[in-house]
Amino acid sequence: MLFSVRNALISVSFFHVLLVYCGELPTSKSQRDLLVEVYYSDEEKKDDLLASLTKFVRNKKGLKVSLFNVYDAKAKQKFSSISKYFALKDPSFPLVYCLGRTIHGNDIDLLLSAACRVEVFVHPRCDACAEIDTEISEISHSFPALVFEKIDITKAQEKFRSEAALVGKAINDVELPLIRIGARVIECRGQRVRDAIADLKLLRDWSTN
Repeated sequence: MLFSVRNALISVSFFHVLLVYCGELPTSKSQRDLLVEVYYSDEEKKDDLLASLTKFVRNKKGLKVSLFNVYDAKAKQKFSSISKYFALKDPSFPLVYCLGRTIHGNDIDLLLSAACRVEVFVHPRCDACAEIDTEISEISHSFPALVFEKIDITKAQEKFRSEAALVGKAINDVELPLIRIGARVIECRGQRVRDAIADLKLLRDWSTN
């Protein structure tokens, strides 16, 4: 069943709800919508959660959110696989699953914002980072739901150190810019940021035309 709520399109089936921004039509076929799954466990809080999701999606281009009750049969099986893969023990709800990682907490707006965030680690004297704003603008056109945050590594050394460890390098050996997108941390290694992200299988799997 489909019904519209201003700029949001909501598809309701027997086990989940899909919210899709449907205001301004994409100007290019290359634009892709980011897929986000939201799981909840308390049916009494569904209406409030749905209202919050609808408001968020209404103001966010390029985002498709599916809402699942973990106690419904098909959703339960799906969430069981997610819990097993991530070794989730007594997870809190709502829980957001996007770009290969899970995020949970109390504020759904913060969770969705975190799911859409891409962190780009740069250095003020990094030549490869000089055109980063232009490249971010280009990739934002293709994936309008993504929000890019530039992080100066001279002001966030511990955070950068932990991200660098995920690519198996000390901070002085990392080729900047370094990108955190969902569950992945990637070095551009001379590749443009736009190309490094657009070529990422994780992003293709979690987006749709």
